[in-house]
Amino acid sequence: MFCEESAAVDDWLLVLGVDIPAQVSRSAHEPGLTRAGVEDVWRGHVPKDQGYGLVQVLDKARARLGVDLALGSRVEDLVVRDGAVRGVVTDGEEATAPAVVVASGGLAADPELVRRFLPDAEVAGEALFVVAVPGSRGDHIGLAERHDLALFGQGGTAAGSRRARCASASSETVTVRASHR
Repeated sequence: MFCEESAAVDDWLLVLGVDIPAQVSRSAHEPGLTRAGVEDVWRGHVPKDQGYGLVQVLDKARARLGVDLALGSRVEDLVVRDGAVRGVVTDGEEATAPAVVVASGGLAADPELVRRFLPDAEVAGEALFVVAVPGSRGDHIGLAERHDLALFGQGGTAAGSRRARCASASSETVTVRASHR
């Protein structure tokens, strides 16, 4: 399901102006098409200027649309009403919006979540090379589970899901959607 959904995200990013060169990339540090994570499938898209280039394009779109950005704030909880994610709680305050994106950075810094969601990574053992910051603790998974929201890879499907979504912007293939199981 993750791969089926990702084409629409790629198209959206290209419309926004993300530059993903039409070339083969031999590593996650070179722009173009590469293998993602522990897979041998060539479906990872590395933009020009890597993550920095992606963030710059997204920030320009955010500013153009007048969307507020709360840097240095950790999401404590989701605001869920009528089965749809309507906002977040940060620093004890609710912030609501018609759409919510939780960009938590993935789950690679939490060994238990890696075992749970990416069991094939154990094959690499100590040789596993992960590009993730210490803050990649899988916060999006805990938030989804707290509200009984479906996780892709754990029975979540596009069918019956709400328009409001809670999605991870990470390299791992776990996406949270606001749909009840």
